[in-house]
Amino acid sequence: MQKKKAAEKKIQLTKESLANHGKYYAITTNNEAWRLSENASTELEKEAILAQAFTSLYHWRKVGKPANVYMAYVIVARALAINGAGELALEYAEKALNFFDGKGEPWIQAFCNLMVANAYSVMGKKRNFKKYWAIAEEIGGKLNEKEQKVFNATKNTIEQI
Repeated sequence: MQKKKAAEKKIQLTKESLANHGKYYAITTNNEAWRLSENASTELEKEAILAQAFTSLYHWRKVGKPANVYMAYVIVARALAINGAGELALEYAEKALNFFDGKGEPWIQAFCNLMVANAYSVMGKKRNFKKYWAIAEEIGGKLNEKEQKVFNATKNTIEQI
C-alpha cells in the first residue's frame, strides 16, 4: 500500500512542473526544427519540421513570454517556407519582424529579415526578396562569429532569386 502511495506522489503534476515540462518541450522542439531545417530533403523530413515548429509554438504560447512566441513564429515561417507555403510563411515572418523591429537583438533582427526574404523567395517575388535579403545580410554581417555561423547555416539553404 505504501509503495502505491509513493508511486502516486511521484506522478503528481504541479503547475510549476507542467511549466517546466512545457518550457523543455518548447526549447527541444524549436532546436530540432532548426536542426532539421538545415538539410531537409524528403517530404517526411519537411513534414517533421512543420510538426516540430508548430509544437514549439504551442508550448511557448502556454509557458513563454511574448518574445518566445514571436521567436517561435520565426521557425514556423521557416518550416512553412521549406514546405512551399510562401504566403503563410510571410504572415508568420512579418509578425516576428514587426514585433522585434528596432528592439530585438541584432541576430533576431537578422533572422526575421531572412525569414521574410525566404518567404518572398518561395513566392517568386524577386524585388521583395532582394530588399529583405540585403537587410538580413547587412545585419548578419555585423554579428559575432558564433552568431554568424548559425545565421549563415540557415542563409546558405535559402534559394536566392
